[in-house]
Amino acid sequence: MCDIVNQIEGISGKEDFLTFVNQLIADVRQNPQEWNDTTIGQYLEAMRLEDYSACAWNDIDWSRVSYAAMAKFYTWESSTSKLQGVWQAG
Repeated sequence: MCDIVNQIEGISGKEDFLTFVNQLIADVRQNPQEWNDTTIGQYLEAMRLEDYSACAWNDIDWSRVSYAAMAKFYTWESSTSKLQGVWQAG
């Protein structure tokens, strides 16, 4: 757990973030038994249900989070071409 926290705290830009995401992808493929949510459906359901504000290492100011930006992030790679057209046009 400490290693992932250190990795997250070391993210300072887009390239760091993409490297981190690639590491997560590799880990879920190599160690699916260690992950609670191995499908996008399971992941989205967990995101809806979890209270991340209670996490011990959470220092996010949730009053300053752009939930619209998060929604765009989660739908960008959607298989729904209608959504992709909206984001690309905007």
